[in-house]
Amino acid sequence: MDIYENIIIGNFLYSLGLVMGGRDDIESLPLAVNLLQQTPLDRSAGDVLVQGARVMRLLEFKRQENDDDKETSKLVLLNRMLSARENFDLIPISREVHWFISSKNQNASLNLKIVPYLDFRTAGVRGPNLQKFIDDMVAEAMSTKTDKSALYSRYLRVVANSQGSIKGSSGGLIVSVDGNNKLNYAVVEDLRELGLSLAHLHGIYTERQVRRQQEYELKRARTFYKTPGISR
Repeated sequence: MDIYENIIIGNFLYSLGLVMGGRDDIESLPLAVNLLQQTPLDRSAGDVLVQGARVMRLLEFKRQENDDDKETSKLVLLNRMLSARENFDLIPISREVHWFISSKNQNASLNLKIVPYLDFRTAGVRGPNLQKFIDDMVAEAMSTKTDKSALYSRYLRVVANSQGSIKGSSGGLIVSVDGNNKLNYAVVEDLRELGLSLAHLHGIYTERQVRRQQEYELKRARTFYKTPGISR
């Protein structure tokens, strides 16, 4: 019995949506989830790209039974690009955002191995299970850490360029949910420029949050001054 990569990917995306939707602190923070299969970036980048202002995951899914040497060649080319002086600072970012997920059917159960892409040929490397992997992604997306969207876009371009695919790309979609649970879509002409668009949308989101906080404080102040026995 074979479980192909697209089945694993579909269930991964569904699981990510369940965990993200289960958060009670989500409003309209934009997050892009794009399936790169059958796009020009499939062979040069990976299978799935998840990107927000504070989180990015570039994911490659493979069956352990698939002994395709193409991934080893891609790894060699990526290591060569990251070894260049101008890209050396991206190695820690690579291990943070770029992952290799291999699956193996064993005794009627699914065994997943999740490791940084740079380490998928290194023996003994252990990574998180799928639940923790998804939980960490959602936590990063909702965190208050520094906006890394420009750095993420730079890494994505380095990955594509390392495979010689600087011409081929694909458009993408950014999805957000407003206060009425209405879905909103923004089109990105080039997936490698997602960070710029996300940074813009995140700026709008931040401004809205600040405005709401100011309105709340003003309303609270007015209520305070209207309370009997309290004067200015």
